Amino acid sequence: MTTKEELYKLRAEMRSLRQRLPQLEKAWQIQKENNKKKDELILILRKEIKKLKKDNKDLNDKLDSTISHKNKLAGMIFKSNIKTSKRSKSKKKRGGQKGHKGKARKKPTVINQEVSCFLTNCPYCNKEVERSNRTYERIIEDIPKLQPVIATKYIIEKQYCTNCQKHISASPKNTVSYSPFGINTIIMILTLKYNYRIPLAKIQEYFLRNYQLTLAQGTIQNILHKTKKHFGKEYLKILKKIRTAKYKHADETGWRKDGLNYWCWLFMTPTEAFYTIEETRGLGVPDTILTKDPQGVLVRDDYGAYKHLAMSQQSCWVHLLRTSRDMESKEAKKLHQELKRIFKQLNKIIKSDFNEESRQSKYEQYSKRIQKIINRKYLKKDTLKVQTRIRNQNTNLITALLYSDVPLTNNPAEQQIRPLTVQRKISGGSRSDNGAETLTVNMSIIQTLKLRGKELSSGLQELLMTRKHKFSVEKLT
Repeated sequence: MTTKEELYKLRAEMRSLRQRLPQLEKAWQIQKENNKKKDELILILRKEIKKLKKDNKDLNDKLDSTISHKNKLAGMIFKSNIKTSKRSKSKKKRGGQKGHKGKARKKPTVINQEVSCFLTNCPYCNKEVERSNRTYERIIEDIPKLQPVIATKYIIEKQYCTNCQKHISASPKNTVSYSPFGINTIIMILTLKYNYRIPLAKIQEYFLRNYQLTLAQGTIQNILHKTKKHFGKEYLKILKKIRTAKYKHADETGWRKDGLNYWCWLFMTPTEAFYTIEETRGLGVPDTILTKDPQGVLVRDDYGAYKHLAMSQQSCWVHLLRTSRDMESKEAKKLHQELKRIFKQLNKIIKSDFNEESRQSKYEQYSKRIQKIINRKYLKKDTLKVQTRIRNQNTNLITALLYSDVPLTNNPAEQQIRPLTVQRKISGGSRSDNGAETLTVNMSIIQTLKLRGKELSSGLQELLMTRKHKFSVEKLT
């Protein structure tokens, strides 16, 4: 039973609670309104996050597209140094593999001199030692010490031919017209500059250090300009032979001239290489070089400037296989393996003896196989990219079947354009039209001699020594 004191105490607590109730209700209403504002804020923030995610995705797509476009443009001038995933995952070590047959340097076939070596005193205690009959051989190859430059004064007679009624004079052996430098010096400059791609400053240092011959860089460049004039006719002969060749290769790479972007074009056969530096990478250059009525088969990559040419064309399989190899999806990898099998089969066919009827049959057979790949329904984006490339090339991938000795790849052109890309990295390009023309003419001559298997010095000497006539030499001192 509740006592009076407890009753008073309960009544007091109730009054206190009644007094606090409005405050609690007010606080609850305020909290309710705050929660409502927070819910609205959360909803707004969620919308903003959704929008930011969409913007972020759009920006990433745009960035990927920009990077891809940048790499594509850079690839036109410089080879990409981005390693493919397939190569980066390879565990194959560099150098000779296990089981690789070792190779040792062969001994020289000609021994120029024999020298006997023996000691008279011990190198440790200086005691005199006796000779013995036991020996062993050690063959040393070395180069002779270079000699200072030889200056020769020629006293050249001014003569007259009564038959021609012309004033004539002898041109001394091993000299080039209108040059104060001998043939050996000029050939060495050409070799150092274009075969070894050494800068002018280093060539200048080489002659001063080894021959005590002082040459200004401008003098070296003038020598190169003069040799261009000597090689002019041969340069045009090379172009003529390329135009009439059974098949030819073409490729191009970026070049800088006086700080501006130009393009270096290469057209070649197995025995000729023709370079030219042009302002454009457009289709007008192949038209000019190969003429409006081109002959033979053109082996090239899939660059669009060649497609319009009215001639048979063979597309490079290496470029196609390189593209398919770099794809990631299983579907694309399966297509890559199929293309590899086709390439190996085609390569085997073109290396066999040429029979027109048999080759025509093979051509029709592989045309159907290519068409089958073109018509196939692929789902993956990377596979579709490869399929589009095949569709664009189509039967140009198998043109070589219809001709004898026509290759399936453009590798020879890739190899011949490389010296120019190395030259570009060293020199940065050309400073003038004259410099660019000198480079292309002289490089065409050098590379053509190498393709023909000629010894460089004798080949250059033959082209530079154009004046051949009888003369006598009388030593005065």
